[in-house]
Order: sequence, then structure tokens, then C-alpha cells
Amino acid sequence: MAESEAEWIGDDVWGEEDEKAWVRSCLVPDRGESGTRRAVFLIGDSHAGAIAPGLLAALEGAASVVWIAAGFGCGFVSPLFNRRVVAAEDDGFFEDACRYFNDEVDAQLQAQLKPCDVVVIHHREWNPARTMKMQGGADVRASMIERLRWLQRTVNARGAKLVFLGDVPTIPALGKRCAMSSAAEAECEISWSEVQATQHAGEYEVYEMLAQTPGTYYLRLDSLMCAGGLCDAFIPGTSTFAYGDDNHLTTEASIYLWPWLCAFFQDSGLLGTT
Repeated sequence: MAESEAEWIGDDVWGEEDEKAWVRSCLVPDRGESGTRRAVFLIGDSHAGAIAPGLLAALEGAASVVWIAAGFGCGFVSPLFNRRVVAAEDDGFFEDACRYFNDEVDAQLQAQLKPCDVVVIHHREWNPARTMKMQGGADVRASMIERLRWLQRTVNARGAKLVFLGDVPTIPALGKRCAMSSAAEAECEISWSEVQATQHAGEYEVYEMLAQTPGTYYLRLDSLMCAGGLCDAFIPGTSTFAYGDDNHLTTEASIYLWPWLCAFFQDSGLLGTT
């Protein structure tokens, strides 16, 4: 999506060429009159769509930010993940759409990336625990790592940078139920230590490993949504809902994150001087 534009499609209506045209339209940055303006490409699943307002606020004026997100278990995923996970969880309904999405994302990155651009990947933690339980789960996990390594090589070859934004916590209940009573609020709480141990351990391992390569960066976000050892339904220190359900940030929570996103880009030298 260009800037703050949002658009939703149904793959039961759109065919392959329609979906690929949609991806192309979302991933063409505004390079300015000189054609040299830096671009940031945000790509991922529905969590990328949720965090887009915060990233747009963080980078306003510093870069042309374009983004695209796919839901229903898709996103920037490997063909094997698509066949084994996306197809299995949605009875195959979104398998073709997910393949079209990834094929065109790859094509557009190869066509659009320039030196000093930044590619940002943001996903719901792709849960190695879940994939490891299925037959061939280790192969699925390995295919996802290789998919990210391919992206890393592609980005590096063009003199651009790659950023992995970590996932936010998943709370135990739907966010809006948590304001019904003190008991309901407690049902939405999960300890910070449990988030680290049971939700994001796979993310830490993979993203930290990939971030050892020059030009690749990793920012953990989960701790920013917790305070006092607890993660709950609210933006820390406020009574404002952080989640629209149990795992997708509200617009308010996304905007809450913008100072940390901005500081990370600045401190990492990702914005340069132009």
C-alpha cells in the first residue's frame, strides 16, 4: 500500500493477474522529482498491516514508505510453508493467492530496490512449535529460513538494508473483553517471561542469527508492549486498548510504537542523510 492507503481484496473474486497487479501498485515508491528519494518497503502478513501506521509516522518525511500485507496465514512465506501450513489451515482456499502474492513481491523487490532502500519484514511469529508438530515440520522451518536468506541475499546485492521487526505478544483473551471487570482484565494477562519462552523463542533464534550478517537488523517489539513483568490488553501505562483481538495491534498501539521505530532507524543509520 502506498503511504496510508488501505485496500482489501477477496481472492475468490480476483484472479492471478488481478492480484499481481495489486501487489505491483502497492510496491512502487514515490522517488520524488529527482528519482533519488529513499524507499522503505514493509512486507508481511496481517500484523504488517496493523503496524503500518506506526512505521509511517516514524519515517514521515525521511523516506517513501510503501507496504503490502497478506492475511490468512500467508505473508512473506516459503512455497513449502504455503503448501503445508496455509493450505492446511484454510482447506487450500488461500494457497493460490498466497503463491501469487509471494511471486509478485519477489518480482517487485527485484525491480524496485535501489541502494540505501530498506526492506522491513513483520509477521506474526511463524511458530516453529506449530510446524514442528506436523509431519515434516522441521523441513517447513528450514524452508522459511532459506526463504529469508534468499531475501537477505537479494537485498544485500542491491546495496539495500533488511530489517526484521519482531512480533508483539499474543494475549490470552480478546482485548475488549478485558475491560469488563478486574477478573476479566486478569484473564488477559500473560507474563513477560512466558511470552519469551513460549511465543517468541523461535523468532529470537532465527532473526538474531540472520542479523549477524552485515546489512541486516532485528528489533524486538514484544517488551515494548509489556510493563512490570506483565503483558495485557492495554498500551503500557494507559487504559487504551492495544489489541483489536488477541494479537493484532490497534491503530493507537501502532502509533504508540513510532518513537521506538524512529529511534531504531536513526540509531542503526538506516535513514542516512538524504
